[in-house]
Parts: sequence; structure tokens; C-alpha cells
Amino acid sequence: MDKNFSFANITPLGSGIRQADHDADFAVVSYLGGIYLAEITHEHDQSVDSRRVFAYSLEQERWITVYTGQLTGEWDRTLSTPGVRSEIRIITASETGPDVILIRFTSCLGVELLRSEDGKHFTVESGEPSENTPEKIIGSDQDSLVGRVNTEVNHYFVFRQLLVHRDHLFGVPADGAEIAPNLLLHCPYGRGEAAWVQACLPGFGQQDNRAVSTLISFGGVLYAAAANAARGFEIWRQKDTDASDPNTSDPREMWEPVLIRGAYGYAHNTEVLSMVVHKDALYIVAEADFSRQATAARYGEDPGFEVIRLHRSGRWELLIGTLRTSPQGLQVPLSGLGPGLDRLDKMMPLSFAANDQALFLATWNKAGFQLWMSEDGEEWATIRQPDFAGFYQIESCQALSVGKAIVLAFDIENLDGTRERQLWVGK
Repeated sequence: MDKNFSFANITPLGSGIRQADHDADFAVVSYLGGIYLAEITHEHDQSVDSRRVFAYSLEQERWITVYTGQLTGEWDRTLSTPGVRSEIRIITASETGPDVILIRFTSCLGVELLRSEDGKHFTVESGEPSENTPEKIIGSDQDSLVGRVNTEVNHYFVFRQLLVHRDHLFGVPADGAEIAPNLLLHCPYGRGEAAWVQACLPGFGQQDNRAVSTLISFGGVLYAAAANAARGFEIWRQKDTDASDPNTSDPREMWEPVLIRGAYGYAHNTEVLSMVVHKDALYIVAEADFSRQATAARYGEDPGFEVIRLHRSGRWELLIGTLRTSPQGLQVPLSGLGPGLDRLDKMMPLSFAANDQALFLATWNKAGFQLWMSEDGEEWATIRQPDFAGFYQIESCQALSVGKAIVLAFDIENLDGTRERQLWVGK
């Protein structure tokens, strides 16, 4: 079954991501019923980073520039994770009062944190490194954040994900961050100066949990996914405790597992790629990391990704994947689809999003890009998108929902080897 959406290319004119020969990084988010795009454009002499924020109105169908700025200086590799030139993280929050958008720019020229409560006026929360900035890692002995923190170097974290939950800002450090492997970090949000501290024990106390892959707030509780190459992914949630109570145990230990052993797919489900909330349930996309030679040699070919639904009670259901037994009994995929949507050519999940109406799953294989839609995770339909048929290679795709619309942000490699970024909206 196919669903009909009308897609339009809304890549903003004049932005760095519009030009295939520009060196630019970008991120998009839905905020106050609109679309916000933040970008860093690098000059070739590496002494200037241009940073801009654009806002798009679905009703007026036009972009406006809401922030422009620059950082200048010498390119300092110690400021961020090795191999990462720059990154952007955007978060929105309303738990601490008004709806707020935070945009964190990180590059080898420094860190800049922007804040806005209306999407039109932005203030710079932090800029140049200082001993008091919330982005700075404080301490250098074995009792500090992780140990191995050098206060003589202005090192800033590169985060895979940032999330505001219960007036704290939680961060998942990117792979390769030597000073914070296998950890979830947090700092007070909206309380002035603060430092990042551990929010959990390394690997939630499991030594073979090699990384925290993603986190989400669901039903007022924080959930985090840990990757495990031997036993399969694990989903942990924070216990409902008051960390300010002196009688409370170490808050790093206030976590409990709710789903283990890769939903009993074991090493065929080693990591969670994405989690979204839809109709009072948590939906999980997971697969095995078969890029690791040990996994591929031991378990053979990659069977493809799975989709799992998790309820607040801890009960879960297999929606897409391989039939198997579990402590809850026989797990039969409720969609009737095997791993990878039953496709013979490996189907790679690119992005997962949800709104009040449906789930959206973007995938890629030899046949090209495909976009799937489901109202309940059990019946899936493809969304017609002939405009994307000519894409040669999609390096990444971010999907997000804005009202009843779906927005797709593509990073594309063209046939001639150039890179191009495009934004499309479907209604």
C-alpha cells in the first residue's frame, strides 16, 4: 500500500548547505510549529567559522535568517574530539518554563551556545573557553569526572545527543571521546555556572556495554540505550528518586534495566539506532553492528534491522524482525515482516521520526531511498517520493515531523563525487 505525499525542496537559498562545493555542517529541528536550520560554514584558511540559523514557516513557505555570527582564531585540535571538525546539536525544552531552543556549535575554533525563547532573538550563553563555562571539563585527578582530564587543555565535548530532562541537560559523548567513554553526562540547566558530571556508572555498571547510543524522555522518565556486542543492546531507565536528598544513594546508580539481551535477539541486535515516542509507547529501531569483524565472523550475514515497541510497564512486542522465544513467550513480528522489512537486499535504516498521527521510517538499499509510514507500527505503507529516485548515494538522512508534515534533511553524494545537502518537506 502506498501513501501519497507532495514533497517540495525547501533548501534555503544563500545557505552554505545549498552549494555542493561548500564545507558546511548543519542540523535541523522542529520548534514552535516551524523548521529551524543551523549551519557552520568553514573558510578555507581555517581561521573563520560562520554560524547561521534559519527559520522556515510552513504557512508562509519561506525562510528568514534569525542569527548570524562568526568565530575567528587559530584552529586548535585540542578543543574537540579527534577526527571531528565541527558539530551542531539543537535541543528544545519546556520543562523549565517557556519553550526554549538551545543551539550548540562546536568546532576547532571553540564552542558557542545560543539560547532563544521565541525563535527570533538569540543570546550567546557561552563562547570563549573559561574556567566557569558550563561546557568546560573541570578536574584532573582520579576523583574527577572520568580521570585523565587535563585542565591545561581547553577540551570540549563533542556530543552525539543532547536532551533536557527535569531541569538537567544530559549529553551522550560521541564515540572516540577518550576522556568520557561509555558514559552519560549531565549538568544543571538554567542554574548558572555548572560542570558536566557523570549521570551513570560506566556502561550502567556492565563492563561490556561499550557505549551509550541514544536517550529519550518517555512518560516523565529518562530512558537510555547501551550497545553490547556480545549480549545485545540494553535499555535502561532512571529510577524516580530525588538526587538532592542526602539519604539517596549515588544518583549514578539510580538506573534499572527494562529490556536486555537485544530484546532476546542477542548479538543480532547489538545497538539501538533510534528511539521515538508514539501514542504512549516507545518505539525502538535496533540492529547488529556487522561492521565489526568479530560479529560478522561469528554470526554470519547481517539479517537486517528490527523494530520493537516498549510499554511503560516493561512489556514489549516485536513489530518487525525474527520470530523467537523470550521470557514473555513466543515473539512473532506483529507486522508480519521479517528483519529489514523482508527485503532481499539489505535495507539500511537512515532515520526514524513520529508525530501524533504516524511513525516515519527512512531507509536505503540498492534500489534507492524509501520512506515508510505506519499509524501503529504493525501496518506499514510506502510513501511515494519520485523526486528522490535520482539520488546517487544518500550518506545520511534526518527525518522530523512538524505538525502533519514530514521534513527530510539529506546529505547526498553525487555521481561526480561532490557532496550536497537538501531539505524537503512533505504534506
